Amino acid sequence: MDTLAPGFADPVHDTQRAFRALMSAMAEPGRVFPLPAPLAPPAPLTPELAGLALTLLDFETPVFLDAPLARSEEARDFLRFHTGACEAHLNLADLK
Repeated sequence: MDTLAPGFADPVHDTQRAFRALMSAMAEPGRVFPLPAPLAPPAPLTPELAGLALTLLDFETPVFLDAPLARSEEARDFLRFHTGACEAHLNLADLK
Protein backbone atom coordinates (compact mmCIF):
# COMPACT_ATOMS: atom_id res chain seq x y z
CA MET A 1 0.00 0.00 0.00
CA ASP A 2 1.63 3.24 -1.12
CA THR A 3 -0.76 5.79 0.37
CA LEU A 4 -4.21 5.49 1.81
CA ALA A 5 -6.94 7.43 -0.02
CA PRO A 6 -8.44 10.10 2.23
CA GLY A 7 -11.95 9.73 3.57
CA PHE A 8 -14.29 12.58 4.43
CA ALA A 9 -12.50 15.90 5.04
CA ASP A 10 -14.92 16.69 7.89
CA PRO A 11 -15.96 13.21 9.08
CA VAL A 12 -18.70 14.24 11.52
CA HIS A 13 -20.51 16.73 9.31
CA ASP A 14 -19.89 14.94 6.01
CA THR A 15 -21.25 11.72 7.50
CA GLN A 16 -24.34 13.54 8.75
CA ARG A 17 -24.93 15.10 5.32
CA ALA A 18 -24.41 11.76 3.56
CA PHE A 19 -26.83 10.04 5.96
CA ARG A 20 -29.45 12.73 5.31
CA ALA A 21 -28.98 12.31 1.53
CA LEU A 22 -29.36 8.53 1.90
CA MET A 23 -32.54 8.86 3.98
CA SER A 24 -33.98 11.39 1.53
CA ALA A 25 -33.19 9.10 -1.40
CA MET A 26 -34.89 6.20 0.35
CA ALA A 27 -37.95 8.36 1.06
CA GLU A 28 -38.14 9.66 -2.51
CA PRO A 29 -37.14 6.84 -4.89
CA GLY A 30 -36.17 8.05 -8.33
CA ARG A 31 -35.02 11.46 -7.16
CA VAL A 32 -31.27 12.08 -7.22
CA PHE A 33 -29.59 13.30 -4.05
CA PRO A 34 -25.90 14.05 -4.50
CA LEU A 35 -23.50 13.08 -1.77
CA PRO A 36 -22.07 16.12 -0.02
CA ALA A 37 -18.34 15.41 -0.08
CA PRO A 38 -16.14 14.38 -2.98
CA LEU A 39 -14.18 11.19 -2.44
CA ALA A 40 -11.53 9.45 -4.52
CA PRO A 41 -11.49 5.90 -3.15
CA PRO A 42 -9.44 3.07 -4.62
CA ALA A 43 -11.08 0.96 -7.33
CA PRO A 44 -13.41 -0.89 -7.44
CA LEU A 45 -15.07 1.40 -4.88
CA THR A 46 -16.99 4.25 -6.46
CA PRO A 47 -17.19 7.62 -4.69
CA GLU A 48 -20.87 6.95 -3.96
CA LEU A 49 -20.28 3.49 -2.53
CA ALA A 50 -17.35 4.74 -0.47
CA GLY A 51 -19.45 7.62 0.90
CA LEU A 52 -22.24 5.30 1.94
CA ALA A 53 -19.76 2.83 3.45
CA LEU A 54 -18.12 5.60 5.48
CA THR A 55 -21.58 6.63 6.64
CA LEU A 56 -23.07 3.24 7.50
CA LEU A 57 -20.19 1.02 8.57
CA ASP A 58 -18.37 1.05 11.89
CA PHE A 59 -16.29 -1.25 14.08
CA GLU A 60 -19.41 -3.14 15.20
CA THR A 61 -20.50 -3.93 11.63
CA PRO A 62 -19.14 -7.15 10.14
CA VAL A 63 -19.28 -6.68 6.39
CA PHE A 64 -19.08 -9.14 3.49
CA LEU A 65 -17.05 -7.94 0.53
CA ASP A 66 -17.88 -9.48 -2.84
CA ALA A 67 -15.13 -10.80 -5.11
CA PRO A 68 -14.00 -7.51 -6.75
CA LEU A 69 -13.74 -5.72 -3.40
CA ALA A 70 -12.22 -8.69 -1.60
CA ARG A 71 -9.47 -8.90 -4.24
CA SER A 72 -8.55 -5.23 -3.87
CA GLU A 73 -6.19 -4.82 -0.95
CA GLU A 74 -6.37 -1.03 -1.33
CA ALA A 75 -10.18 -1.01 -1.12
CA ARG A 76 -10.15 -3.35 1.90
CA ASP A 77 -7.54 -1.18 3.64
CA PHE A 78 -9.56 1.97 2.85
CA LEU A 79 -12.73 0.52 4.39
CA ARG A 80 -10.95 -0.98 7.38
CA PHE A 81 -9.05 2.22 8.18
CA HIS A 82 -11.90 4.71 7.69
CA THR A 83 -14.75 2.66 9.18
CA GLY A 84 -13.18 0.10 11.50
CA ALA A 85 -15.52 -2.51 10.03
CA CYS A 86 -14.18 -6.03 9.96
CA GLU A 87 -14.49 -8.29 6.95
CA ALA A 88 -16.75 -11.29 7.51
CA HIS A 89 -17.88 -14.37 5.65
CA LEU A 90 -21.33 -13.95 4.08
CA ASN A 91 -22.94 -16.11 6.78
CA LEU A 92 -21.52 -13.87 9.53
CA ALA A 93 -22.05 -10.45 7.93
CA ASP A 94 -24.58 -8.10 9.46
CA LEU A 95 -27.54 -8.40 7.08
CA LYS A 96 -30.20 -6.87 9.32
